[in-house]
Amino acid sequence: MLTVFIPGALVNPLNQRGWAWYKQRAWAKGWREKTCLVVRDAVNRLPATKRVALLNGNDPKRVEFHAYVWSLFDQDNLASALKPVLDGIVDAGLLASDNVIVLPAAAVEYRQVVNRAHRGVEILIEVVA
Repeated sequence: MLTVFIPGALVNPLNQRGWAWYKQRAWAKGWREKTCLVVRDAVNRLPATKRVALLNGNDPKRVEFHAYVWSLFDQDNLASALKPVLDGIVDAGLLASDNVIVLPAAAVEYRQVVNRAHRGVEILIEVVA
């Protein structure tokens, strides 16, 4: 099991007024790269036996997102806001892909809590036996 925290303000880029495609892309790229770096660093700090199990992208995994937000999102908006975070986990090599065949929707859980002083995303990744 791996737990990491990525600080930052989450927004749904699809609902942002005045955001052209390039601003949405830059926002998503920032979250994706930050997630990849934090997850890789956390994996590298694990003992070798746990690291091997997590880095096998084909093993089934369960992913939980705990979003600490300014105000609550609708469930579909929360998934949209966390899409680049999930892509960053794929970039880090922990998941082979984020499509529904490799990662069923039941394997991804989204939770959110209003916490204006401590905004960001806590990610829990667990290998399912």
